[in-house]
Amino acid sequence: MTLDELFRDAADGCDAEGCTHKHGELVLHAACHPDASSWAKVDVDKGTLQIACAICDKPIVTIKHVMSN
Repeated sequence: MTLDELFRDAADGCDAEGCTHKHGELVLHAACHPDASSWAKVDVDKGTLQIACAICDKPIVTIKHVMSN
């Protein structure tokens, strides 16, 4: 997922049944442990930012840095 895609998803809002998050909001939580905190890791060589569950390290989202001209 690129940062542009992340912004577009936030603008579209959540489409999960029963979700109350509005357009412009994006909540990133682990489906495996919804109440757990998360951690972020930057890999400069790969140009990625990964957010993962603090309990089991399962990735929540990986954002790829894309250079624009």
